[in-house]
Amino acid sequence: DALLKALEAWPRDGVPDAPVAWLTTVARRRLLDRYRRAETASAAEPVLALLSEETMDTQSTPSPLSDDRLRLMLVCAHPAIDKAVRAPLMLQTLLGLSAAEIASAFLVPTPAMSQRLVRAKAKIKNARIPFDLAEANTLAERLPSVLDAIYAAYTVADDGPSATASDRQSNNLSAEAIWLARLATVLVPDAAETHGLLALMLLSEARKAADGPIFVPLSQQDPQNWDADKQADGEAVLRTAAGLEQPGRYQIEAAILSVHLDRRRTGRTEWDAILTLYTALEAMAPSIGATVAHAAANYEAGHLDRANALVQSLPSEAVETYQPYWAVRAHVASAMGEDASDSWGRAIALTTRDDHRAYLEALAARLA
Repeated sequence: DALLKALEAWPRDGVPDAPVAWLTTVARRRLLDRYRRAETASAAEPVLALLSEETMDTQSTPSPLSDDRLRLMLVCAHPAIDKAVRAPLMLQTLLGLSAAEIASAFLVPTPAMSQRLVRAKAKIKNARIPFDLAEANTLAERLPSVLDAIYAAYTVADDGPSATASDRQSNNLSAEAIWLARLATVLVPDAAETHGLLALMLLSEARKAADGPIFVPLSQQDPQNWDADKQADGEAVLRTAAGLEQPGRYQIEAAILSVHLDRRRTGRTEWDAILTLYTALEAMAPSIGATVAHAAANYEAGHLDRANALVQSLPSEAVETYQPYWAVRAHVASAMGEDASDSWGRAIALTTRDDHRAYLEALAARLA
């Protein structure tokens, strides 16, 4: 919106002396106007107002960052704020996501996430956390939370009920996340995980090029429908990350997707390599999502006993509302000849995307 305003005003009035500050001011006003109309107004406005006040004192000083969104994200990752709420705070304050959407992305109950966000915003207000760039000695600590928020925004963009192929490819939130990831690689070029995250999203975009109105699992997609240019871009960025010799979660996830997409070249999926990478991922960054994905890979590779063991290893309270768990559990149980009707029902009920739901309903009916 700010750029559109500039295209209207600058040819008429001339380019201002501080164009970045001009754009920031217009964008901030539009953002505040949007939040006043949005349901999240009461939650987000105090933080935006405070950051707005602090911005006024810093606009006259040239910034090494060309995009103030990253500045705001670094504020939300201030050491005084609890690490567990930094990324969620960024998603609500900068992108306007609801507490329920954020809770779903981080596998946390909505009431608990709401309380965390309220406490974090009170901390910012009461402590008057300054609107400044992270010092060199704190940037490394803040960066992981920024990357987590960027990737959460990207994944949330794909999970809406109307996320058809054309909608997803034009989704502003996905594009925003990729743009922020690119800026992060410029801000911290020597941090391998910034490149790993960008590679993961670019490779995901390459795969999404094959999406249509009917959901087709990755292993069943025609590789010729993938976007070769985005795949090549993602591979190049992943090589940059690997060259820095700093292994991390996002690099491993990108490598897993890279092996999947290599089927375009080889005509087959190297499941042994994928399973090895998932083992490394669980060791480096253990999570419910990593374990479920590892189980799914074992199922795809035909190792039903291993897949079932991984599924059974997860505590029931931790996966009660985690849709991928129930989908994988249903697939594994059906393949093992067990009654999977309850798992299919839960997976379908928890699915937010219409095309995924239709696929699961048809598959469950066929197997039944």
